[in-house]
Amino acid sequence: HQLPAAGGVGMTTVAYCAVSPGGRTDGWQIWMRPEAIPGLRKLTDTIHGEGAAISAQIGHAGPVANSRTNKAKALAPVRFFNPLSMRFARKATRQDIDDVTAA
Repeated sequence: HQLPAAGGVGMTTVAYCAVSPGGRTDGWQIWMRPEAIPGLRKLTDTIHGEGAAISAQIGHAGPVANSRTNKAKALAPVRFFNPLSMRFARKATRQDIDDVTAA
């Protein structure tokens, strides 16, 4: 992100920051929680130091979440086979939806 900012772009976006651990497409993705703040602050300060703005794309991967790396079952409107993790995604309950919304 720093190189494009230094090159003059007006804004860079940190793509795909998950709202919950099970909502990551893969386990290595950023999960928006208090422990992520120091690293994100450092990144933000660096980008602002180059004169650019920074944004974050937040979301929940739902049925394409990789349950192998997330250690949480993928959620979907219906139970189906997820080819990314080679496992079944489970049908989301009302509580699951409330939990994701609250995150």
